[in-house]
Amino acid sequence: MSITINGDGTVAGATSITGLTATGLPGVITNTTSDPVKTSNKAVGHIWVNRTSGETYVCIDATTNNNEWYNIASGEGNVNIFDISGGTTLTYSHGGTNYNLRKFTSTATFTALADGSVDMLLVAGGGGGGSDHSAGGGGAGGVLWRTAQAVTNGTTYTATVGAGGAKDTNGGDSTVTGSGFSTLTATGGGGGGANDAGNAGGSGGGGGGTSQAGGAGTSGQGNTGGAGDHSGTDYDNHGGGGGGYGATGVSGNDSSNNAGNGGAGGTTLTNQSSAVTDATNTTAFFKGALIGTDSSNVATTGSSSGTLYIAGGGGGGSSWSSSAGGGSGSNAGGSAGVGGGGRGRDDSGHQGNDAGLDNTGGGGGGYGRHATGDGRAGGSGVIVLRWVAT
Repeated sequence: MSITINGDGTVAGATSITGLTATGLPGVITNTTSDPVKTSNKAVGHIWVNRTSGETYVCIDATTNNNEWYNIASGEGNVNIFDISGGTTLTYSHGGTNYNLRKFTSTATFTALADGSVDMLLVAGGGGGGSDHSAGGGGAGGVLWRTAQAVTNGTTYTATVGAGGAKDTNGGDSTVTGSGFSTLTATGGGGGGANDAGNAGGSGGGGGGTSQAGGAGTSGQGNTGGAGDHSGTDYDNHGGGGGGYGATGVSGNDSSNNAGNGGAGGTTLTNQSSAVTDATNTTAFFKGALIGTDSSNVATTGSSSGTLYIAGGGGGGSSWSSSAGGGSGSNAGGSAGVGGGGRGRDDSGHQGNDAGLDNTGGGGGGYGRHATGDGRAGGSGVIVLRWVAT
């Protein structure tokens, strides 16, 4: 006896068949005109054919009312398998676990393709370095690390990446917003002081060289900027370094005739429950996402080695006075805070001041020298989403 099966799963020339017992196919195939949904409630391994579109799915998770279906026909359009559309797609593995990443270096939207949860790293824009003759360095953008953030199937979220601050001004905040989602905000870095105090921010800007205070940092996101220092004589002033995510900015020092170094960026991440991701795991994450810098303040690449840093403060600027004793035009500007900060300018101009590195949240370098001049811009921020690959 032979039986012909039509393309729609019916039997040719028959309205019913009796007396046959099927073995080896215990209801494992559905042939219909629609796609499966998460409430189809089939067993793992069940095959679902949409004969209209030609797409074929297999059930890979049979949790009641939360089935996951993998499209084995095209590999796209999976049903209820967690993924995110939007951003730059990256992956990495560490400690036997595979991770998916979505990276945003400019403002954009992303959409959850199923209910799930993701870890979110937000780095705000760094503050601009202070202007004038002995200004403070810009503070690094704030760093916010939030784990297991719930996102909803079909909901579109906005990832706003903070811009680096222009001279003397704060960097922009980085945020994640969306319907039904509690907004996350990393605070922009504080601008460096120019004959005034550094601005408060994610990390605070360094104080101007006329003994001005450094700006305050935001709790959990950064550190305070260093204070400026002044001999009381003419232009013998030394700006403070901007705060970094990992360390407070260094204060200017009139005794050594040096401006303050920018505070170092961070090598660990602390979440909302005060749980700390150690430097080894954080470095693996930064390298996978291609963010931050190495210990020489060089932007991260796939071949970077050693511990990685993010959100360093900008160095302060320095000036001197010939009447201050020992003034020689070689007073040093503050070094860049590793993690993307820009160095500060010295008095003679042998060392220019630099902008913070983009997508690190680094603070810009402060201006130094007798003549007035401009501080450098802070580096823009970055947002990275992470979840365990299935």
